[in-house]
Amino acid sequence: HITIFGDVTSIGDYAFSRCVAIDDIILPDSVASIGNNAFEKCKALKTITVGSGLEAIGDNAFMDSGITELSLPATLSHIGIWVFNGCVNLESIEVDEANQYFSSQDGNLFNKDKTELVRYAPAGSAEAYDIPDSVVKISQNAFRNCNNLKHVMLPQDMTEVNDWAFYMCLSVEEVDFHDNITSIGSDAFYGCESLKCAELPDSITNIGDRAFNTCRSLESVKLPRGLKTIGNSVFFWCALKSVTIPDGVEMIDNFAFHGCSELTDITIPQSVTSIGEGVFYDCGALADIYYSGSMADWNDISIADKNSGIAGAELHCGGVSVTYEPNFNSQYKNRTTVERGGDIVL
Repeated sequence: HITIFGDVTSIGDYAFSRCVAIDDIILPDSVASIGNNAFEKCKALKTITVGSGLEAIGDNAFMDSGITELSLPATLSHIGIWVFNGCVNLESIEVDEANQYFSSQDGNLFNKDKTELVRYAPAGSAEAYDIPDSVVKISQNAFRNCNNLKHVMLPQDMTEVNDWAFYMCLSVEEVDFHDNITSIGSDAFYGCESLKCAELPDSITNIGDRAFNTCRSLESVKLPRGLKTIGNSVFFWCALKSVTIPDGVEMIDNFAFHGCSELTDITIPQSVTSIGEGVFYDCGALADIYYSGSMADWNDISIADKNSGIAGAELHCGGVSVTYEPNFNSQYKNRTTVERGGDIVL
């Protein structure tokens, strides 16, 4: 237990960082700022009482600490980035009603008018959460490490899922998207290993790099028609079985489907001009590639190295089926085909 007395006005950067034995600390009303990383990795810290004069909390201030609840005063006007990341025991964040910059609802942190969800308490007990209709923005890391949540409904007027928004939410199985969503940020659902299906509305025009990386239970995804690029490592190590890439996509970026070992077939539109490095690496089950263009169009696609997953896969296009030569330095070559009942059979 630590109680700070006197006229101390600030807690400096890294002041108590990695002080693993502290379990309780009381700050006086004179403290106006808590510095960057001030209580970082204080694993035993459960309770911190801040004074009525606190104005600013620095970046990473409580990151990876053991705090279970926090009450913020009316004077607070600034909260830095990554402040609550790794606070897996944090059950509630409360804000004085007189605060002009922040507010709270059901133990979660919002801006004053509740148009932005700043931080959902990671250890909140709810398994389902309907984000309030007033919210139009979710901050970066807003739901990071919220391991009790299984079902999230996004509000109708929200247009963007921010970077890292649901990072490592291990229990999330379902997210309800609305037609107003236009963008999913980088790493937005990274490590959501219980997420099974992603029905993405056609309003989405951008999916950031690694957005669904390591979603090990993700078996099905509906990609929106407005996409131009499948981003870097977007579906890295997912459980996808069949993928249809919509018309209009021009580039499948590096490692997009790397490690999708259960992927058996993929449909690629004629609009694709580039397949990046390692896109189909470790996709050993890939048996069929359906391409909407001609063989000449396919041969014009730039296919980078480390795409061993397409070795031996059948390419269906232009009324024939062909297979890839294993040296990866040549084009696809024709195989004997027989038409039977309108289908091509090898």
